[in-house]
Amino acid sequence: MTHKIHKILSALFSAIVGTFIGSFFSALMGYIHYPDEVKSLGTFCQRGIEAFIFSPFSMTIGIFPTIGFYGWIHGATAMFGMVLALISLKCYFMASKQWILYLIFAGFALWANNNYLSWAAMMSV
Repeated sequence: MTHKIHKILSALFSAIVGTFIGSFFSALMGYIHYPDEVKSLGTFCQRGIEAFIFSPFSMTIGIFPTIGFYGWIHGATAMFGMVLALISLKCYFMASKQWILYLIFAGFALWANNNYLSWAAMMSV
């Protein structure tokens, strides 16, 4: 495998794993905002997978309804994660240091930490 393909796959893997873990943390955040919901492992896994599947919508246009429905802290966390993820991706392809992959992972996890809440906000509009 060439070096360029290895870099692309490494960055892609960090982004996907960060988005996956952030989506499941977002499903946990749903329990804070909706305390009367049923709390079981099945519903948690279903909401986490749903948040991961709909992450392209939630991570783009979903940030704005989240700020209106759940407050600025969730939107600010997602925007900080977005900036960290995009800057880290650029830096990784320029410098190709392994430790930047952790920043990519953290950025996408923070960015995706909003997925379930933003999907719920978009569906309730």
